[in-house]
Amino acid sequence: MRLNIYIDGTAGRSYGAGVGVYIEGNIRYSAKIKANEGNVAEYTALLHALKLLDITLNHEIQKITIHTDSTCLTDHTIGKTSPENGELQELMEEIDEHWNMLKCHEIEICHLPKKQNTLAHSLAKKGAKL
Repeated sequence: MRLNIYIDGTAGRSYGAGVGVYIEGNIRYSAKIKANEGNVAEYTALLHALKLLDITLNHEIQKITIHTDSTCLTDHTIGKTSPENGELQELMEEIDEHWNMLKCHEIEICHLPKKQNTLAHSLAKKGAKL
């Protein structure tokens, strides 16, 4: 069985920062976060998604695909590039810890165009306004 997860993070001066996670089926998650830049919000969205998986994962799930519109996050997660920002490095270390806890499942992260990630984006904006 395959599980698709869509994530997004947003950070703006006028409305704050938030994350959105949609786990295919029935989980829609929004949270307000502290972030001054979009990449920090995107990384935090992935971290929230992995934490939600720790709680909700069904053992029938064999493959997990995480979809994000962040090229930076995708490249860092697959090891194509490394985060240069200290805050992103710290978040990446925490992401790696949670990612490794889920190694019993096949997990991949995929980039998708922003216009195909509208639900996660609307959840992130909702979180920013909480």
